[in-house]
Amino acid sequence: MRGLWPEPIIKGWTLTLAINVGGIRIWLGGTIVGTLGKQVTGNTERVRRLVQAAFDGHRIVIFSGGPKEASDDAAFDAARAARDGGGFRSIMGRNSIQRPKEHALKFLETIMKICAGELA
Repeated sequence: MRGLWPEPIIKGWTLTLAINVGGIRIWLGGTIVGTLGKQVTGNTERVRRLVQAAFDGHRIVIFSGGPKEASDDAAFDAARAARDGGGFRSIMGRNSIQRPKEHALKFLETIMKICAGELA
């Protein structure tokens, strides 16, 4: 199993470019493809297009959270978009560790419930 991970943040990065770069990663042998979550925040259709570009969902597509979201709701929207669009979940590193511990634990619990389909 080979993972090819997120591209650097490029000003003006477009969905088309993200799809093309993801496709190149797959042709290079990637079975897990990471992409920046900022490309899909709250946008289920964008997730669907990226997953479709990954051999129509036959490769794992994970969305990297990127910088800390301004609000919990923005991060929750990104997790919902990844789930509803067929993505294989989101990485929420900075979005959790840059919060106070108790808040971070509640935040991650909510993310897990969203990913499991327990919360809309």
